[in-house]
Amino acid sequence: MTNAWLGREPGLRQFQAFRLADGSTLLVELGWQPQHASRRALGLPDGATGRWLPLPARLTLPGARLAYEGLTDAIDPVGLAERLGQPLRAGVVTLENPPGPLRPRPTRPPFSPDRHYAYALQWLLIGLCLVVGCAVLGRRRHESA
Repeated sequence: MTNAWLGREPGLRQFQAFRLADGSTLLVELGWQPQHASRRALGLPDGATGRWLPLPARLTLPGARLAYEGLTDAIDPVGLAERLGQPLRAGVVTLENPPGPLRPRPTRPPFSPDRHYAYALQWLLIGLCLVVGCAVLGRRRHESA
């Protein structure tokens, strides 16, 4: 899948479909690679572990490439299931240790306490302004009465 950023670097997410014993298909995200790196087919490494996530849903603009193979902007789960002739699981396994040269793509955004402190300060100042504003209005009403 194209247009996948890792930090400030554009790249691609590589997926592969695997048939399971129960007759369904599972998508595995093998990893992330820089956009201009050479692409080659990679297999699932031995002892691979991963994290189960919902299928990546993308908001796509008109003209976006919605497909189930090759370079695509978003995965077409219906087309993939029809092509394979098997139901597709409603999720994807993202590998924790992808095969080289792919890199793991974080499944959660990095936690930044600075942003949360800024929100807390913002709401504290708004609350302080409201208290001061109410006190000023209350004093004016009391003086005019």
